[in-house]
Amino acid sequence: MMDDTIKLLLETDANAEIKRQAAITECEQRLENARQQAAAQGEARTHHTKDLIFEIEENERTAYEEKYHTLLADYEAQTAALSQQFDAQHEDLLQRLMRQVLAGAIQTHGN
Repeated sequence: MMDDTIKLLLETDANAEIKRQAAITECEQRLENARQQAAAQGEARTHHTKDLIFEIEENERTAYEEKYHTLLADYEAQTAALSQQFDAQHEDLLQRLMRQVLAGAIQTHGN
C-alpha cells in the first residue's frame, strides 16, 4: 500500500511536470505569436503612415500646382494688359516727358 501511494505520488508529480512544461511551452508560443502580431501591426501602421504622408504630399503638390498655374495665368494676363496699355500710351507719355524735360531745361538755363 505504501509502495502504491509512493508510486501514485511519483506519477502525479511526473504528470504535473509534464503539464507544467506544456503550459510553459504554450505560454512561450503565445508570447511569440503576440510579438509577431505586434510587429506585423507596427509594420502595417508604418506602411499606412507612409501612405498617408504620400497622399498628403500629393494633395499639397496638386494644390500648389493649381495655385501656381492660377497665379501664373493672372500674372501673364496682367502683363499683357500692362503691355497693351503701355503700347497704347507710350508715344503720348514720351512726348509729355520730352515737353517736361525741355520745360525744365528752359527754366534752369533761361532760354
